[in-house]
Amino acid sequence: MTADGTLRLELYADSPVVFDLNIRNVPKLWPDVSSSLRQLSDFVGHHWDEEAFIQEWSNADDTRAVRRAREEAAFLGYMYRDSDDVLQITSLGHSVLTFFDDTTASSVAKPGNLILPSRLMARALACQSGAQAIWGLMRLCGNRLGQEELNRAMGQIHVLGDIYQVADLIRDAREQGKPEAIGPRTYESDDPKQQRRVITPQFRLAGAGGLLIDIDDDPRAFTPWAPEIVDEAMRVVKPTLAPSTSEAAVMTMSRAAAAPTDVRAADYHPKWGLPAS
Repeated sequence: MTADGTLRLELYADSPVVFDLNIRNVPKLWPDVSSSLRQLSDFVGHHWDEEAFIQEWSNADDTRAVRRAREEAAFLGYMYRDSDDVLQITSLGHSVLTFFDDTTASSVAKPGNLILPSRLMARALACQSGAQAIWGLMRLCGNRLGQEELNRAMGQIHVLGDIYQVADLIRDAREQGKPEAIGPRTYESDDPKQQRRVITPQFRLAGAGGLLIDIDDDPRAFTPWAPEIVDEAMRVVKPTLAPSTSEAAVMTMSRAAAAPTDVRAADYHPKWGLPAS
């Protein structure tokens, strides 16, 4: 906080910000992991063959479902196709999916433990400039942000430091009850459903599929544990990426997360994470 009580974030203010409005599919992690992620993980280690994969895919008979799943997994830093065209899973993907795959009675995948994968995902997604911009706007605007607000804000954010001026516009627009005071829409459509199809994935990706930002509400709000986590992630990770399926981008996210082999392990206490008990 500054002397006048204004929140001031530690971030890489000069980092360029890129929003990819072509993203349409981002998987859920909480409260239920998207089936596409689970199904794709069955083919880790296999040579990429969409025609073969779709034969064992439930609820779909079009290879586009396989391609969408690969994009979803890559954008989260979980899986990629290597130089030999083999599907690989990162340490981040293995750790988070292992956490949610535990369905035993003693499963740790409960609300009280979601801070564990959330910390990993915040540091991974902090590599993406768009995610950091959304987090920053939310932190500066009462930890919430509406779809219309984000749509009008995105076109005015060119470097991360721009979020302060844009946040001022959002707060003023709220007081006036006039979202158009923020600026023109970045994506214009007369169809509200089409607008949601474009803006919702931005929130879902920045929110790690429900771990950091609630999925369904509008305005969107942080999950209770998220503000402290994203503040730390913005402080320590310089954003250099836009969402990408490339091996280099996916591995950059996984390395930034510094994921343990098993996030459920009792000795998992990264320096920026949970204090040792």
